[in-house]
Amino acid sequence: MYPSLDAPSSLDGGAGKAAIKPASKTLNAVYTNLTGLDIPINVEYKINDRFFASAGVSVFGVLEEKRTNYFRSEVQEVSYAVSGDRNNLKQNPTPVVKTMFVSEPTVNEPYKDHSFTGFLNFSFGYKMPFSSKISLSVEPFYKVPVGRVSTQDMDLSNGGIRITAGF
Repeated sequence: MYPSLDAPSSLDGGAGKAAIKPASKTLNAVYTNLTGLDIPINVEYKINDRFFASAGVSVFGVLEEKRTNYFRSEVQEVSYAVSGDRNNLKQNPTPVVKTMFVSEPTVNEPYKDHSFTGFLNFSFGYKMPFSSKISLSVEPFYKVPVGRVSTQDMDLSNGGIRITAGF
């Protein structure tokens, strides 16, 4: 019969008891993936024939949200060594600490309940004409969230480069 790992025990008549620390679970990170629809209204200022600046607002509607929590868990376990026969197990005097990293999907969806949030949009662009009717614009942009949803646990600020074809 093997001893249980659930509680501290002593197999050698009461000498050398080793305490087992309960598992500790720490939240390391939360990964959130939002899929949504962004509806912008911008005003564009033409600096010259090729350069322009744009500012405006947009409304972002959350269509789907997936969250995953990443945990670090430490467990102290008592190890056993066989000495002689299988019925004579001896307890190692020092518990062994095992660290595990675990990910768990969560049902918590704080943005789905508040599905619309607003953004302030800023950008500058460069228009490259290919012909009299066709042009290509390259426009770095930055979006800053405004409103109640922007104070949640995630920074919704975002930016990128928008490439637009004009006909």
